[in-house]
Amino acid sequence: MEIAEPSPEFYEFVRHTVTNDDEVRANINNMEISADAKAMLYAFSKTTLKIGHAIVKIGRKILDFIFVLMRAFPNISFAIILALVLSALVASIPLLGAIFGTMAAKLLLLVGVIKGAEQDFLSGDMENRIHSLVDHFAPLQA
Repeated sequence: MEIAEPSPEFYEFVRHTVTNDDEVRANINNMEISADAKAMLYAFSKTTLKIGHAIVKIGRKILDFIFVLMRAFPNISFAIILALVLSALVASIPLLGAIFGTMAAKLLLLVGVIKGAEQDFLSGDMENRIHSLVDHFAPLQA
């Protein structure tokens, strides 16, 4: 895919990352996911686009942004994990788990995401960071 020449600020934004390639690989390797999922994430980190006269590591920038948000806003990450663990415990209760397990999982995940996001939004600038990322990628819109 080829895209028209964006501003120099766009190139600076995409080039600047908080994590280096080794840290991205370490973050992916430290995830408790299958080897296939890790391979797909690593392949995604190598995704590039030809923009104007430059090759841009777009996948690398997106993963960098996600890893930075995970460190900056731990409450939502913790809340999601807590909701998944509690859901598994509810589902393991004989009879009640079979009846309420799926409903409890969805409800706990919803509450966990809402409460975790609420804490992170109140204590940080997650919304501003996400909007900033979208604004920086605006030159890529067709």
